[in-house]
Amino acid sequence: MISVQKTRISNLSDLVSRLSSVEPVGDSNYMPTYIPSIQQQDRLIVDQLLKINQSQYPVYLAQNPFPLKYLVSTSDNGAERLKNILHSIPSKLAVEYASATFAQLFRTSSITELVQTLRKSIHNRQFLHSIENFACTLFNAGSCRLFTLQPQQNQMVSYIDNDRFTLQVPLGRGIVGCCAKAGKVVVLQSTKDSSSYDPEIDDYFNIGDNAAMLIPIFDSSSNFVISVLLVHTPKVGAFFSPEDLEIGLILSTQISPFLTSYVEHMEKNDDRVVRQEIAHGVNILLGKNTLEELLPTILSVVQHAVSTNDAELYMYDSEQKMLYVFEHQVGADGTQFFARKYFKSTSGVPMHVIQTLQVLNFSRLNPEKCEYFSKEFDLPALGQSLIAVPVFGIDKKPIAVLTAYGKRGANMFSSVDVSSLQQIAVQIGVNITNILAAQAVQSAKTKSNNVAGNFEKPMRAIISAMSSKNPQQKKYQICETVAKEIAHAVNCDLVAIWDIDSNNKIKQQFILKSTNPYAQTVNVPPLVQQAISKKETLEYSVASELRNMLGTFDEETNYKSYSNITFPCVSSEVDDCKWVIMCENSLNAQGRFSEQDKQLISDFSLFLVHFGDLTNALNSLDKASRISQIHKSLFEKLIPTSPDITDRLLNELATQLNANDFALYHIDNVSEQLSLISAAEGSLASKNAQLSQGLVGQVATNGQTVNTTELSKHDVYNAAVDSLGKNPENALIIKISDDLVLELTGENAFTQIDEQAAMESKYIIAQSVDITKNLGEAKSSAVGGGVSTEERASFMSRASAPTRSDIEEYSDRLFNILSYNDDDRMIMILKLFVSQGVIRKLQVPFQKLTQFICSLRSCYNVTPYHNWTHACDVMQFVFSCIIRGHLRQYLNDLEIFALLLAAICHDVDHHGLNNAFHKKARTPLGILYEDKPVMEMHHCATAIRLLAMPEHDILEGIESYADKCHFYEFFIKIILATDMEKHMQYIKDFEEVTKEFDKRNEKHRLLLAQIVIKAGDLSNTTRAFDTAAAMATNLMEEFFKQGDLESKLGVEITPMCDRSKATHISCSQVGFYGFCASPLLTALGKFITSLADNTEQLEKNKRVWEQQKIQWEQSQQQK
Repeated sequence: MISVQKTRISNLSDLVSRLSSVEPVGDSNYMPTYIPSIQQQDRLIVDQLLKINQSQYPVYLAQNPFPLKYLVSTSDNGAERLKNILHSIPSKLAVEYASATFAQLFRTSSITELVQTLRKSIHNRQFLHSIENFACTLFNAGSCRLFTLQPQQNQMVSYIDNDRFTLQVPLGRGIVGCCAKAGKVVVLQSTKDSSSYDPEIDDYFNIGDNAAMLIPIFDSSSNFVISVLLVHTPKVGAFFSPEDLEIGLILSTQISPFLTSYVEHMEKNDDRVVRQEIAHGVNILLGKNTLEELLPTILSVVQHAVSTNDAELYMYDSEQKMLYVFEHQVGADGTQFFARKYFKSTSGVPMHVIQTLQVLNFSRLNPEKCEYFSKEFDLPALGQSLIAVPVFGIDKKPIAVLTAYGKRGANMFSSVDVSSLQQIAVQIGVNITNILAAQAVQSAKTKSNNVAGNFEKPMRAIISAMSSKNPQQKKYQICETVAKEIAHAVNCDLVAIWDIDSNNKIKQQFILKSTNPYAQTVNVPPLVQQAISKKETLEYSVASELRNMLGTFDEETNYKSYSNITFPCVSSEVDDCKWVIMCENSLNAQGRFSEQDKQLISDFSLFLVHFGDLTNALNSLDKASRISQIHKSLFEKLIPTSPDITDRLLNELATQLNANDFALYHIDNVSEQLSLISAAEGSLASKNAQLSQGLVGQVATNGQTVNTTELSKHDVYNAAVDSLGKNPENALIIKISDDLVLELTGENAFTQIDEQAAMESKYIIAQSVDITKNLGEAKSSAVGGGVSTEERASFMSRASAPTRSDIEEYSDRLFNILSYNDDDRMIMILKLFVSQGVIRKLQVPFQKLTQFICSLRSCYNVTPYHNWTHACDVMQFVFSCIIRGHLRQYLNDLEIFALLLAAICHDVDHHGLNNAFHKKARTPLGILYEDKPVMEMHHCATAIRLLAMPEHDILEGIESYADKCHFYEFFIKIILATDMEKHMQYIKDFEEVTKEFDKRNEKHRLLLAQIVIKAGDLSNTTRAFDTAAAMATNLMEEFFKQGDLESKLGVEITPMCDRSKATHISCSQVGFYGFCASPLLTALGKFITSLADNTEQLEKNKRVWEQQKIQWEQSQQQK
């Protein structure tokens, strides 16, 4: 606090009266009489005063009053020194000099009063405004602005407009930021002339060309700038005097302790508030696993967390290399959905973030300064502050860009805003990954489940249409059915169908908008005309491009198109386009039409093509009632749509044509083979034949129909191919399509009507084969032994974020693997890897890890004990040791990964036969690994082979060759340690090492990992007794099966494997617990005491087995 010596110089009148006793000076040659006690520096002041003209006194005194630091310091006795100076100069000059000095003194007194005020309001912004208002008065300034430090955000801030706007200045930018960084007082005659001037920041000060003074204020306990006081004059031409500068320095010194306290208080408060806001935002995002929930929530969370005017989430389509947004739409039936709006531009702020994975922060987005500015993306943020951060999926690949623009209540976004947005983006990445994976799974299931139904309805529509006498009604009926089934099968919002008549005029037949027919006729889009002329499928996923190709379609239908596929239906017979199908706005997981969608549309287009062909064919059937009857019966056999549709159709055709036998072959022109597709029951038709053999081969090659009553007399007749049964002479052979040929034989000759009916049925037959093929593929996809892409995506989605409760569940000592199904076990395994950071720390690609585990599971055989269940059980025990035993104190990330992977791989492709069997039975494996542990070597070799496949390269993120070698050395040697032949040696070595265990010693760490997996291999002994007993029973059954095989082969039966000599299971278990399991687990529990409870459970189980053994032995004695 400033101490002003008011007791020594009370007021100006007292000073004047004292000065009146001094003799006046009459001329400029006046020689001063120095007071004896006057100091040397004060003599210099007196000498300087006497040298200037009287007219210059006012200006000089205004700029050079008595140094104020002497007046405010008791140590220098400033008042006494001032008196000495005044008594040494002329009276008139002394009065003026004293007046200037006291004016300065009174300003200093005001600072004292300010200090008293500041003590009462130190922790609110009014405290800052009090300083600003005081400084304006003190310096007679046009404006004063106080900037305070925000250390965490590396910036200075000032609050203006009644605290509704925060002016942020990064350290080192603009006149304020440079002053704070340099820590020096700055006086500017014109702000814009300063080399530090930055218009994006300094124009907010509204100083213009006026002079400005910037005073840094330092931390009270260090040499660190915590505040900057900006003072500027009210008009051009005004200036600051040295007196103002000296007053400013004194002011900064006196308010420094209060600003230091304020900054420290606000720093703690701001940090707490930011952490609370982020945690709150992340909690809100948790569980938002649909687009309808997530997208509005993102906008709300971002706006609240970083106080932004608006925000946008740009999704990235890695296949198309394009960005898109989800745009909310309402269908004609009121259904709400999100359509994908793609962007064509390869520049722009969001695309630059995807390309560089950088975080961008603009204080003001300016196209002239942003070289990658794009109107398509960045126009909404023009002239505003903007931040953009990448959003990553669980595989660490960019999937989106999160942007916020227009900082509300501030001139720019801070570094804390950027950090907050990045943390929110992490949770958004998890949400989006889950949503897209779930959409993909659901889309695949829907398409797989509905293939049969989708084909059956158009088939019924064709049958129904054939009975209608109104040609236009026929078309409308079949088009409506096909459109609805396409919309359902490919999951899109609009389907339109046009046909082309004989005069090449395009006519609208049906438009399905959402789920309702659109009755009004619209102009034919240019896109449709282009597809017809090119006879090519056209696809668009960028709305701006698509709009030009649709003409007035959107306006006429009151629709907004985002994605489009236009499919011309070309007849294979005449290579002419007769129908066009246009689908818009794919609603599937990709937001655009896939190759599978294109195939489904192609399949459904066949109904339109065949409908047209059948219509033309049936027009001539009035001339032959026989043919009409045949086709009617064939149509009736098309329902229900099932895999046997071709067999039913051909049997009915054979019945109608009085044929005893038939055979339908597939033509393979590449291999020049015929392969049987369908034949009559009891037929002697060859299953395979050369394309060059027999009449059937000839027709398949040249396409010319053969209707003969002397089949065997033809030059190219081949009994093996052409003879189907008892009456081979009457035969009708027709090429159905490019890849199908049909032979019919019978007791009676085939008439011309029979031949015409068969010829005109070939389209139906070909369609039935296609349906049978599609149904077969759908069934194969649904029940195949492999794992589909959708299932893998589901596994990844469900396992991507293990929770604390997951870790607790999977590390439970009494875990029961038998209570988990296969999918749950897969999820558990992936979560164990994720929880140990292998995805994040070792850059293990999650997709390849999932594929590897799925492939590994399929390599485990169905055996009673050494199977996939056992592998999962061992891995869980190893994980329990890692968590409960704190193994990370000893093993690094790479070694933990090797240990977990070894646990799940350690028995892969086990045959349920031990090493002794392979050696004495001289199996190929026994011969190959004659002097080595047979099965352990085989498990390693199998696992290495799987890891070597490109799709299983889970080590691709480990760049160091030495690290990969280290991984494989641990991985292989850990698996080899499960060989029971060296069991006791491992225990002995471990007990010796643990006496002076050195975690820096790689051999010590490896031996620890080997002991842990060996304990896991025997961990069934540590489970609850019911679980342990069930596993022991399975193991004994495996032993007995080996003994049965040894008996059949005539080799010596391994001990404990002879079913005929078996004792009670407790007898073998007591010995196994005592000699094998107990020493191992005791050694481990002695070294890591937190795992000693495993041994306690083992001893409990052992006592139960011992009791059962006693009871069994007693029962044997009583017999």
